[in-house]
Amino acid sequence: MDQRRQETDPDGQEPRRRPWRRRRRAPNAAWGMALLRREVDRSRRHAHPLALVRLETRGPGGLERALRDLERGVRSIDAVWAESRAVLVLLAESDRASAGGFLARIRAAAPAAVELDSARVACFPEDALTAESLRLALERRDGRGAARPDRLPADGSAVLGQAE
Repeated sequence: MDQRRQETDPDGQEPRRRPWRRRRRAPNAAWGMALLRREVDRSRRHAHPLALVRLETRGPGGLERALRDLERGVRSIDAVWAESRAVLVLLAESDRASAGGFLARIRAAAPAAVELDSARVACFPEDALTAESLRLALERRDGRGAARPDRLPADGSAVLGQAE
C-alpha cells in the first residue's frame, strides 16, 4: 500500500509525491515506567548505576518544548518522557556525578521551558533498588519527605548530593 499522496505542483505541471506525516506522540508515564523497570532490572543484573532526573516545565507548551529540547541533549541509551507537568530523563550507566554533568550541559544549553532550579535526581542503587522506589525517591526529594533535594548549584561546580 502506497503511503504517499499525489499532488500537483503549484504551476500545474507534473504531480509530485509527498509522504504522509504522522505526528509522533510523546512517550507517556506508562511507557516510562515500563522502561524504568526494565533498566533497573538490567542495572541490578550487571551491577551498573542508573540515574533518574525529574525536571519541572514552565509555561504553556513548555512540556512539548522541553521534551523536544531534552531529546536532542541525551545519549542514544538514555530516555526522555513526560509525566504531568514534568519531564523525566533516564540516564542509563550514569551515577550521581554523571547526572550532575548532564544537568550542567542542560544548564549551558539553557532550554527556556525547563526549571533547572527544581531538578531532582535519584540514583540506583544509592537511593533505591526498584523502579517504584526510585520514583518515590524523586518525590521524597521535593521537600515533603526527610531527604534534602539534590540540586546543582547555579555555577554547576559541585557534584549533586554534595551541594549545600
